[in-house]
Amino acid sequence: MNYLLKNSHRGKKTSRQALLACAVIIILILLYFFAPNLVNNALFAVAKPIWNAQDYVVEKYEKIYALFSEKQKLAKLNANLARELAEATTALQSAEVYKRENENLKSLLLGRDSGEKRILANIMAKPNHSLYDTLLLDVGTQNDIAIGDKVLAGDFVLGTIREVYGNHSKATLLSSHGEISRVLIGETNISAEAIGRGAGNFIIKAPKEVAVTQGDIIRLPNLNPKFFGTVQDVEQTVTSTFQLILFRLPVNINNLRWVEIVKNE
Repeated sequence: MNYLLKNSHRGKKTSRQALLACAVIIILILLYFFAPNLVNNALFAVAKPIWNAQDYVVEKYEKIYALFSEKQKLAKLNANLARELAEATTALQSAEVYKRENENLKSLLLGRDSGEKRILANIMAKPNHSLYDTLLLDVGTQNDIAIGDKVLAGDFVLGTIREVYGNHSKATLLSSHGEISRVLIGETNISAEAIGRGAGNFIIKAPKEVAVTQGDIIRLPNLNPKFFGTVQDVEQTVTSTFQLILFRLPVNINNLRWVEIVKNE
């Protein structure tokens, strides 16, 4: 009995929902035919917020996309400007290097002594990339280079050619450890022996009574004297009858690009 009552209530509820739906549809149809403006206004009122939201989203998207595109353009422009600046900087540095090399070469060529044969040589390897206190030069027997020829930077003697090949040669710096060179010191031409100590340094052992002061010029003894350096320090002790004269090459080998070779006299 209860089961039949429950089914009866469910059937009545379903019938009411169906009637309500039909009534709504009929009302909408009547409104559409007899009051179309009211329906349109209602639909417009419902759709307007949706359209506004859509327009807002589209507008924001377009702004974000435009901003992103602008940032990409600026980044690309910045990268191009940075590349052009780097290229210009490199070109300027290259021009400065060529200018300095040209000035150095001009100075070497114009500074030659008359009657003295000098051969220009490019330094292929320096002491920091070759054997200790040696230079590898790009001239050899093809350029009339011979063992014993002197290697100069301006008017300063750097070393002596020790090995010669067809298109290159090797020079040993006079400052190489144990190298002995006859030199003259100061205006009074004090004769002495300079002993290489490596890395451009020299030492001279002379009697204490020989007058030597800092700044005295040291040069090689020949008809066309070449400078060897200047006295940097003089060490004396009370107990010793000798004094130690210290000096070094006046040029930095690692900064040189070119040298000149003079035939051995």
